[in-house]
Amino acid sequence: MAWTCPDCDRPFVTRRAHVCEPGLPVTYWLGERPDGQREAAAAIIELARGIAGITVEAVSIGVLIKRHRSIVELRPKTKWLQLSVIARRPLPDSARARVARVVHWGKDMTAYFVRLTAAPDVDRAMRVWLREALR
Repeated sequence: MAWTCPDCDRPFVTRRAHVCEPGLPVTYWLGERPDGQREAAAAIIELARGIAGITVEAVSIGVLIKRHRSIVELRPKTKWLQLSVIARRPLPDSARARVARVVHWGKDMTAYFVRLTAAPDVDRAMRVWLREALR
């Protein structure tokens, strides 16, 4: 991480990307989610915490999972949990049916947005894809 805010002690790539908001305990953030969203989010957070060099932060807008910058975000919506993943490699065809939206940035960056409603949404294929994106 390039810069750590002296007020909230959170790391950011640049000062420009910073919003000084204290983080929340992840357990508190999870406790605010409905059952299906909570279980799906917990599965992704557990997976992320098992990868060296990854930071998991809960803030009011969601959970940010990052290495040097946010790679994965979990944002609660009314009917689902929105998972967004910034990836350098395309999503495997086997998982494309789940994608609700795709945004391309430049030649090698793509953001995929997936709607999660329950723990089974975070299946083996999703876990493989997330591990690759987080490395």
